[in-house]
Amino acid sequence: MERAILRYCDDLIDVITEGTPVGLADLSAQYGRPLPLLVAGRLFGIGIDRGDDMVMDLWRMLDGPDSAGAFQRLHRTFLELVTAKRRMPGEDVPSYLFAAKPTTPYAAPARTCHGARARTDARAGGWPPRSRRSPCAGCSSGSRR
Repeated sequence: MERAILRYCDDLIDVITEGTPVGLADLSAQYGRPLPLLVAGRLFGIGIDRGDDMVMDLWRMLDGPDSAGAFQRLHRTFLELVTAKRRMPGEDVPSYLFAAKPTTPYAAPARTCHGARARTDARAGGWPPRSRRSPCAGCSSGSRR
């Protein structure tokens, strides 16, 4: 990844120096903005053939008159990317996310000592929610469920 980023930096500097014989450049627009967009394209596994279009559409979304059209094109691009990465994973973030095996079941409901589900209600204007549990009749520890 480091080599790819250095190559992007060198390429952007080459583009800046080619177009201006007097040595003037807008580093924010010509270097600062495209570099993170190029890196994001690399992280997402967007190929060279579509990378330039994606970078331009990201740029248009941030600062362009056609932001709605750019959003629609990016949405379509990312849907196609997700579909392709599910079929053929690569060395990129979407592929790693699809391959991940979570170790914590975040969607599991809260359980108490005897397996009863805890009901939680949000306090008026407060956080965290209070847990309302009935006393646990079968537990000698006096805990509540």
